[in-house]
Amino acid sequence: MATGQLRDYVLSIEPGSEVPVQMNGDYFRVLDADGATVRAITDAGDSLTVREGEGARIRAFTTIRFRNESEIARRVVVIVGLGEFESARMSGAVAPAPAATLRAVGDIAGGETIPDNPARRQLVMRASADNGDNLAIAGLPIQPGDTFELDITGAIDIIGDSGDVLHVAEVI
Repeated sequence: MATGQLRDYVLSIEPGSEVPVQMNGDYFRVLDADGATVRAITDAGDSLTVREGEGARIRAFTTIRFRNESEIARRVVVIVGLGEFESARMSGAVAPAPAATLRAVGDIAGGETIPDNPARRQLVMRASADNGDNLAIAGLPIQPGDTFELDITGAIDIIGDSGDVLHVAEVI
């Protein structure tokens, strides 16, 4: 979200070169720099090296120059002006959860209990299409042929007729 008087610029900068942007401002942000760092130098004497997604509120300037210090030409997209731009971009390390395994629990009849399993992430249940009536889990009816998923590690009671069954699997 932008606040103030901001303008975006798309700059093509050769290796070791600078491109000036004449604009009254106190803020800039590098939105895209082909993954490289860029040096921003203002006529007010500020000089910062920033990565893609970074920016700063700095002393007021009338000209800001963007320098490509890499070995190849770069396309750089910047926002410059008075105000500020808040980006929803997030960065950081991601630790993916281990791969899940689907394991059959078996057929559980109405009136029975699906046992607890602390390692379980989710139960996947399908009411048999041959059931004569609805079953219920946690007060929610499951009609014959319906599939139901529930994120639970504890035991859960199946409400219904003992002749009606759920085909149950769990995600570990």
